[in-house]
Amino acid sequence: MVVMLYFSICSAYAAHPLVSEDNTTQGSGRNQIELNSDFASMSNVDTNTAAFTYTYGISNEVDIFFNVPYTWGNTSGQSAGLNDGSVGLKWRLFENQGVSFGVKPELIVASGNENKGLGNGKNSYAYTLMLEYDLKPFTFLVNFGKTYNHFSRQIDLDEKRSSITRSSFAILAQLNEGITLVADFGIADSQDRAQLEKPRFAIVGAIFSISDNFEFDVGYKKGLNSAEIDRQIGFGITWRFE
Repeated sequence: MVVMLYFSICSAYAAHPLVSEDNTTQGSGRNQIELNSDFASMSNVDTNTAAFTYTYGISNEVDIFFNVPYTWGNTSGQSAGLNDGSVGLKWRLFENQGVSFGVKPELIVASGNENKGLGNGKNSYAYTLMLEYDLKPFTFLVNFGKTYNHFSRQIDLDEKRSSITRSSFAILAQLNEGITLVADFGIADSQDRAQLEKPRFAIVGAIFSISDNFEFDVGYKKGLNSAEIDRQIGFGITWRFE
């Protein structure tokens, strides 16, 4: 159960509180720092996570990012500590008349202790394909991705899927220059081999832009079936700079 919570929380690194990724990049030479925290519950087990993400614009179309997640405050007695982090690229391949397409390949680094349920024990890989359509004041996002997990422990090889397929769809509505409402819906393969039902979720939230370079956000995630976490609430801040 705790492992399912961990993978539900840490399986994606899109702009908080979304799971779906957009095609926005920082621009050449620009930086972004994101800090967020999520509080999840499933079958009376609570898990708290935080994540730090640094992004740098290699060019106007390509970003490189580093993500470091951390788990703490678990009511089941699971150890706190670093989870598996990731390093990757976000590359906007095409953009024309409000339509854009991008790809995000990732290396998932085995930085978490697999014996404490905090990681896989081996490096893993993932990619996400992103389609975006801007029709102001709305933005529509469609994602499809795969995660390829490698495990060091035999019990994980026996009980967990090595290949995870995931897809999601999001709508963003910009109310004004300072407030954007978001909704996100997704489905993925369960990490647990014994779980045949695919976890499905819905997210609602808001992003508040204090300036062009500083935002904070809040989001609420609700599982749409028993395979997904019951509920999750999260908060985040984003800072961009030269």
